[in-house]
Amino acid sequence: MQYELTDQLQQCENQGRLIRLQYLYEWGPR
Repeated sequence: MQYELTDQLQQCENQGRLIRLQYLYEWGPR
Protein backbone atom coordinates (compact mmCIF):
# COMPACT_ATOMS: atom_id res chain seq x y z
CA MET A 1 0.00 0.00 0.00
CA GLN A 2 2.74 2.43 0.96
CA TYR A 3 4.66 1.71 -2.24
CA GLU A 4 1.61 2.56 -4.34
CA LEU A 5 1.18 5.82 -2.47
CA THR A 6 4.80 6.87 -2.98
CA ASP A 7 4.46 5.94 -6.66
CA GLN A 8 1.46 8.25 -6.99
CA LEU A 9 3.30 11.03 -5.18
CA GLN A 10 6.28 10.61 -7.49
CA GLN A 11 4.04 10.80 -10.56
CA CYS A 12 2.34 13.95 -9.23
CA GLU A 13 5.74 15.49 -8.53
CA ASN A 14 6.98 14.68 -12.04
CA GLN A 15 3.83 16.14 -13.58
CA GLY A 16 4.20 19.29 -11.50
CA ARG A 17 7.79 19.64 -12.65
CA LEU A 18 6.76 19.25 -16.28
CA ILE A 19 4.06 21.90 -15.91
CA ARG A 20 6.52 24.23 -14.18
CA LEU A 21 9.07 23.72 -16.98
CA GLN A 22 6.42 24.42 -19.61
CA TYR A 23 5.36 27.54 -17.74
CA LEU A 24 8.94 28.79 -17.50
CA TYR A 25 9.49 28.02 -21.18
CA GLU A 26 6.33 29.90 -22.22
CA TRP A 27 6.55 32.91 -19.91
CA GLY A 28 10.21 32.95 -18.92
CA PRO A 29 12.74 35.51 -20.12
CA ARG A 30 13.28 35.44 -23.88
